[in-house]
Amino acid sequence: CIDRISAGLKPACVAGCMNRALDAGPLTDLKAQYPDWAPGSAVINFPSDAVPSLGISTGPNIIFQPRTPVVEGQGNIQSY
Repeated sequence: CIDRISAGLKPACVAGCMNRALDAGPLTDLKAQYPDWAPGSAVINFPSDAVPSLGISTGPNIIFQPRTPVVEGQGNIQSY
């Protein structure tokens, strides 16, 4: 990743994501780009960043953009 980022490119996982579900960059930029972002702790079934045995939290630099739920028959399915 560091080689791609140093060259001004997105990491390979972001560039190769066909659904455009990933993005990377400074957190301040991502939070501005995705104003409805949510921390990992707000996402159902996302593992906790706490490590109780060490008494720490890893504090990952990750945010989530909530998706609009798809309701069958309401025509809210987008295609790209």
